[in-house]
Amino acid sequence: LRPFQNMIMAIKFFLHCYPDIEVSVLSSVVPTEYCCAEKVRWVKNHLPEVHTVILVPEGMEKSDFVPDISRRDILLDDYNHNLESWTRSGGRAVKLVNNINNTGKIGRRWKGEMVYHDDAPFTICKQLGDIFQYTQLDFYDVITAGAVV
Repeated sequence: LRPFQNMIMAIKFFLHCYPDIEVSVLSSVVPTEYCCAEKVRWVKNHLPEVHTVILVPEGMEKSDFVPDISRRDILLDDYNHNLESWTRSGGRAVKLVNNINNTGKIGRRWKGEMVYHDDAPFTICKQLGDIFQYTQLDFYDVITAGAVV
């Protein structure tokens, strides 16, 4: 598939702005002879800065392929089922709203955090950075330090 160019640029900006954050591609694959190789080639062509590609067989939960998911682990995905599964596993989910997936005609509309594929790349990068930084806060430490009353 052709990439959403704003998302590609946003991810590149994100990787540059947050070099200490581990970013991986977690992608579902259909059981065909070429799908896995084509997905890996797609990532290498469009996001060579991302070194980890985790391929998940169609019908399996993405959360099952990432050990020890915590609130600090964020999944950016365009499919509500993946987002819901990730959240149930303890992670944080952000919907990537594209040109077809948030009309509400099939299934429930996502009510959590969202980024839009056609926003400016710097806007998307900032939104993801803000979400990531928020997830890193340990609220117990903040409250016991007296910062929140």
